[in-house]
Amino acid sequence: MGQTRVLTDPACCLHDTGTGHPERAARIEAVTAAIEAAGLRLESPTNLLGIPMVEWFLAVHEEQLVEQVRLPVPAGTLHHLDPDTPLCPETWNVVERAGRCVLRAVDLVLTGDATNAFCAVRPPGHHAESDRAMGFCPLNLIATAARYAQRAHGVKKVAILDFDVHHGNGTQQIFYDDPTVLYISSHQHPFYPGTGSRAEKGSGAGIGFTVNFPVAAGSGDQELLAVYTEQAKSHLDRFCPDLILLSAGFDAHIDDPLAYLTVSDAGFAALSRVLVGFARDYCDGKLVSVLEGGYNVDALSRNVVDHIRALQEGAS
Repeated sequence: MGQTRVLTDPACCLHDTGTGHPERAARIEAVTAAIEAAGLRLESPTNLLGIPMVEWFLAVHEEQLVEQVRLPVPAGTLHHLDPDTPLCPETWNVVERAGRCVLRAVDLVLTGDATNAFCAVRPPGHHAESDRAMGFCPLNLIATAARYAQRAHGVKKVAILDFDVHHGNGTQQIFYDDPTVLYISSHQHPFYPGTGSRAEKGSGAGIGFTVNFPVAAGSGDQELLAVYTEQAKSHLDRFCPDLILLSAGFDAHIDDPLAYLTVSDAGFAALSRVLVGFARDYCDGKLVSVLEGGYNVDALSRNVVDHIRALQEGAS
């Protein structure tokens, strides 16, 4: 019988974004408290110092960006990489440890020690492009995980499914010409960051391996589920991934303050079951889910717990 592993790192609370910033430590504090209150096992992996995160970040990012994130920030100050993306003195430590957590989850799934895994980490990453941090995201964890799976484990084809309400411009840009990574995104459009139209399909050898499903403001459960059950599945059928990664953003929720979709708790739970089913159909259940957005902490916490339960059902 398979199992679901749920990973976090207490250091994720140390990334300080300043007063009033929506991507704040309270998000991960609420999520981890809800996971434990639900009786779900939450792990903080140790002995991960052997994972060379600089090397793996450089597999998807330009050196100048990685070095920007690594630069020391004076105590008591914030350094902004863009108006929305501050660094504090602890940010590099947090991003490095969150990255190790995600790569450990990939190890667990690809070595058979878990069927699937969820990573409760922050800051999010899917807006970070190869050479630019933006949108709360210093570096791109999901993109790093995809390259790690390919280079460290020999995985040939990775599908990244991104259901955050904001388009993952960074993940798209990193893999835009790569036919070995299928990037599928559902997102509110038009909306921040302005990318993610249906016309954006990849370039060169990667044409057809970027698939965008923009949805209009006000859309809810029915529209979001239809994206995956009626549209995304045909692309997965053709690609037949060896591993599925999820950019698991829960900010399409009706109560989220940063967007205008109307997805319910039940809608997210149903979507989670659909995505777990994809992993079962295409790659023996192998799936790693990484937290992205979600800024109403109560809704986020409930949706994460339901998401993990769907993963557990899929692993049993």
